[in-house]
Order: sequence, then structure tokens, then C-alpha cells
Amino acid sequence: MLSYRRTTLWVKIVSLMNQVYDLLELLPAAEKFALDPQMRRAVTSIVFNYAEGYGRFHDREFGNFLSITRGSLFEVDSQICVCEERKFFPKDKCDAIHSIIDRIAYELTLFINKKKRDDKGKKQKRCDEEDAE
Repeated sequence: MLSYRRTTLWVKIVSLMNQVYDLLELLPAAEKFALDPQMRRAVTSIVFNYAEGYGRFHDREFGNFLSITRGSLFEVDSQICVCEERKFFPKDKCDAIHSIIDRIAYELTLFINKKKRDDKGKKQKRCDEEDAE
């Protein structure tokens, strides 16, 4: 029933979350109560919104959650940029995270566009059926 856990996108999203959590251990003490919880919320939001959207009955609802997921993904990307700029994290670790984020963003965009096309096609089909009656 919970087939979202079997998708390759889910696996990548959870892997990203785990890698970000690992990086957060490198934050200086001064950021433990500022940047750390904000980044944790943002990266887990990616996971939670993807799962919640997957549980919705309609493609339009799922598409909305995918869009929120994508927004949270970009939030995490910008937070990694800030940490890199402040030299909280090694550049190679940041580059690896950015690469993962880029790949997930690409796949999410494809998925969102597919859901939009699917939803548009369903609307078109319904209109055609009404015209036929």
C-alpha cells in the first residue's frame, strides 16, 4: 500500500535527508539553535510533503504537494549555500549535496509536469464526454 517508499525519488530524498543530518553535526555551537533546526525542518519537509502528496487521491493534489516539496528542496539548497559561504561545511560535501539536489529537482520537475499533463488530459476527457451527451 505505501508504494511511495518503493520509488527511486523517495530513496533519493531520504538519502539527501540523511546526508544533510550528517552535515549538521559540523555546525558550530552558535548555529545549533538557529540554522540547525531550520535546516532539519526544511529537509524533513521534503520527505513529508512527498509522502503526503503520494497519499492524495487526485493528481492535482499530488502535484501541489510535489510543488511544495520542490520549494523545500530549494530552501535546503540555499541553506547549504549559506553554510558553504560561512565555511561551516567542506566544499566537497556541499558540492555533493548540490549535485543530489539538482538531480532531485530535475526529477521532481518532470514528475510535476507529468501530473499537470495528466490532470489536463482528464479535464479534457470529461469535457469531451459531456459534449458527446
